[in-house]
Amino acid sequence: MHEVFQRGNMHRIVGRICGLSRVRIGLRDQVALLGISGVFVAGVICAAALQYASLVQNEVTSSDRFKAHVASLSQSVLESRQIATEFLRKPSEAPIKKYAENHERQIADLARLEAFATSLPDDDPLRQATSLRPVINLYATRFQNVVAAQRNLGFNEDDGFQGKLRKDMLSSRVCRS
Repeated sequence: MHEVFQRGNMHRIVGRICGLSRVRIGLRDQVALLGISGVFVAGVICAAALQYASLVQNEVTSSDRFKAHVASLSQSVLESRQIATEFLRKPSEAPIKKYAENHERQIADLARLEAFATSLPDDDPLRQATSLRPVINLYATRFQNVVAAQRNLGFNEDDGFQGKLRKDMLSSRVCRS
């Protein structure tokens, strides 16, 4: 029994059980096999690295898009404030139209930000972008309230309550004379 567990006998027994005979590979074939397996392993590593680089590039691209939408939204919020100030200084229909176009752009940028933010985990601070919609809508509502009040008063001395009051004063002056 002791002879069965010797090194040479064990190979023969395993070979007979598996149906294999002892295969001898020469040194040249061993070096070639080692080289081929090395190239295969290097290829697998390169493929994995390429896949990882692709994932990283996708993250960078989506991050750049998010940054561009945030910058656009910030710019349009600043423009809204400037338009509102312009309207208060010199009321007319032109700032109202500009504000409406700007508000549409804000909502479109915000929709893109919300789409990106909803794909993030719940504890991510970037998800706070979804809370900007009520603030933007509140600012637009306030602007529309100011516009409505200004329309009632009149954009110039001939419009609205101001125009009616002026006409009444002019007609009363004519009647007195």
